[in-house]
This record gives sequence, structure tokens and C-alpha cells, in this order.
Amino acid sequence: MKLSEMNYIFTTRIELDDKGNFLELREPNSLELKDFSEDGKANFELLKKLFPTCIVDHSFEDDEGRKAKAADVAKVIAESGSLYTEIIQEWLNSIPFGKRRAGKSGK
Repeated sequence: MKLSEMNYIFTTRIELDDKGNFLELREPNSLELKDFSEDGKANFELLKKLFPTCIVDHSFEDDEGRKAKAADVAKVIAESGSLYTEIIQEWLNSIPFGKRRAGKSGK
């Protein structure tokens, strides 16, 4: 197998509504995971910083009709505590930690 063909980064597509709006998030890499601990509050803060960098695709546009920047999408989502929490939970639950799986989730 060629190195360029290896894709072991797991991504999760999260459907946000029945209008086709979605987020696709990649799993955190090993360097990003190194600071996680048993402290839930600290982990939540780490995820908040990581979240925008893990958005690999989405369906949102800015006010001029161009694809919105991931950081802007993350900021708007984070303003809704319930939506943000739901997305984070679905994202983390979908990552097959400790399992060798490539590809995308079934979401």
C-alpha cells in the first residue's frame, strides 16, 4: 500500500437537520490527545479549543454566500450550549478509540 493511500483518520458526519445541514469532524490526532485527562472540565476546555480545527467539512455559508470558515461555524455552534454539547457527545462517541478502523462513520 502506498503511504498516500493510507487514511486512518476517522471522520464523523453529523446531520444537524432534515434540510441537509451537517458538520464533518475528524478525530483528534495523537498530539492533540496528549493533554486529555480524567478531568472532565479540563477536557471540555481542550475540546472547545480543538473543535474548530477538527471541522473538515460543513454545509454553512457566510452572508456573501461563500463557504464559511470552520472557526466561524464553530463559534456560532458554541453559542448554543445544548447544540454544542450534543455535537461534542455524538462526535466523541463515534470515534473508535483503541480500534483499528479506517474510513468514515455511518452517520
